[in-house]
Amino acid sequence: NVTSCPITGKALTGSIPAILLVPGKEGTPNVLSESALKQLSPEELEEEYGPIEKKIRLAPPPTLLENIKEQVQVAQEKEEEERKAAKKSKKKKRKRTDGDDCVDNKKKEKAKGGKSSASTPTAASPAVKQEVHSRVNSAIQKNSVLSSIFTQASKGIS
Repeated sequence: NVTSCPITGKALTGSIPAILLVPGKEGTPNVLSESALKQLSPEELEEEYGPIEKKIRLAPPPTLLENIKEQVQVAQEKEEEERKAAKKSKKKKRKRTDGDDCVDNKKKEKAKGGKSSASTPTAASPAVKQEVHSRVNSAIQKNSVLSSIFTQASKGIS
């Protein structure tokens, strides 16, 4: 059962250059032979297959594959740099807003000879305790390993 180009009828076995249209129309074949793309105008393509954001060549020749790999690697590196920059910016912003008050309070407490309030645990409210208890019980019920451990343990304790 070999897929063929809906326009040219050529079998798309990898020997003929094929193009994937992204996103394309749902329920419509979105892979065409390269020669079919040359036969249709961009307007005709969009009318038949919907808005096309990308055209991806499938099974490209080795020389073209190397170019594609380089382009993908450059794009990934750029995304990684942007992600790191955003993370760094977020950390700086957080340090400026939260860090100043917290550091000042710790210094004041240490100067007095006491512990800082940031490291001292506080008593949880009944609502928080109930929520934690509910989540633990839910996790135990959903996980068969935890369920068997805690069910057996509770039977032996009772």
